[in-house]
Amino acid sequence: RLGLSGFIDGSSDRCRRIAARLVDMKATALAGRIDEIPSRLMALRIEERPDAAIRELGKLVLLAKAWRSAPDDPELKRLVSTSETREQVLANPDARQVESFWEVLGEKIESRRDGLVSHSTWLLDLKSTTPQFAVLLDY
Repeated sequence: RLGLSGFIDGSSDRCRRIAARLVDMKATALAGRIDEIPSRLMALRIEERPDAAIRELGKLVLLAKAWRSAPDDPELKRLVSTSETREQVLANPDARQVESFWEVLGEKIESRRDGLVSHSTWLLDLKSTTPQFAVLLDY
């Protein structure tokens, strides 16, 4: 009703309500993503917020369309519902496993509003003849 600026101004309450409904429907990954939108928007300068909101909402539209067309896709399941456990990932015969020596190029630790802490570590394969990178995600 209030347009994009109204969404931005009321994004904390709106996104929190939507996220709570998504958690009830077992779409926890999507709920976390939506719950983080207000903090990502408010971290920007006021003049940057409308474009950022459009990008975030656009990504959600694309995700919803992809989910409707392929609800069994494993990558989409991770983006919408709960994440796979370490055991599930390791048991997946299609999961790529590379044994090597790895150099840590960087890491990022984020605390989300829902209390989840994510730790991303970027790696470089030192045995590979061509540059090969990996990202290790821990929650």
